[in-house]
Parts: sequence; C-alpha cells; structure tokens
Amino acid sequence: VTFQAIGDALTDYVNEKGPIDIPVVVGRGGPGLVKGIIILKQCLESLKLPYVIFGPDTPVTLVAGYAAKLVNAISGEGGRENESN
Repeated sequence: VTFQAIGDALTDYVNEKGPIDIPVVVGRGGPGLVKGIIILKQCLESLKLPYVIFGPDTPVTLVAGYAAKLVNAISGEGGRENESN
C-alpha cells in the first residue's frame, strides 16, 4: 500500500528528527481508495500534521493548484502575485 509506505517514512522522519509542522496535501483515486485514505489519515493525525485530502472527484490540477497556493502562503510569497498587478 503506497500510503502505508508514505506514513511509515513520515513516522520514521519524525522519530529521528522530532516533530514537524508541514501541511500535507493529498489527491487520491483508484483502487484501494478508502483503505489508503484511512491509513494516511490515521498516520497524519497521530503525528499531529495538518492535512487536506481530496478524493477522486477533484481533478489533479486543482489539487496541485491548492498545494501551490499553500506553499506560497507559508513561504510568505502570497503577496507576490498581487505586487505584479
């Protein structure tokens, strides 16, 4: 299960480096949808990581756009778009 491996890697990282506070954005569809989401959600909640999970009805372009806006907001570049207008 792909999300199991991602959850294991995040858990290992936090155990080695300490708590982190990064948002996780996930777009999910396909076989094993429910199982994958449950596995990752449990992991993210146990690590106290903020997250948003989009289902198969959300186009990957919207998921990527959401993630890009989140990165800009977190990195302090959220106003950069407005400066060029």
